[in-house]
Amino acid sequence: MFHPKRDEASVDSLFPYLEAGLLTQDDYALHDLGKNLNATGAWTEMQPPEESGSMLIVTLAYAQKTGGTQFLSDHYGLLNQWTPYFVKYSLYLEK
Repeated sequence: MFHPKRDEASVDSLFPYLEAGLLTQDDYALHDLGKNLNATGAWTEMQPPEESGSMLIVTLAYAQKTGGTQFLSDHYGLLNQWTPYFVKYSLYLEK
């Protein structure tokens, strides 16, 4: 069941950190904000194509359900960064 406040919180959890430069990354979406981040800053579990695809799909679904195109505009930079990565690596996984 769709719950706008809950779903916005789940989708919007990574954006502020990434857009503020508080976490560094390559061209893909991060797995999460802390569960798999160890003290050295290295990820113990990486699934870049899956995570990028999930963020793109969930963000689009949220925007479609709420009519919130402003949400897409607000985060266009990251969405535009993740999309080419997802397209390039989703068919043949290299990482």
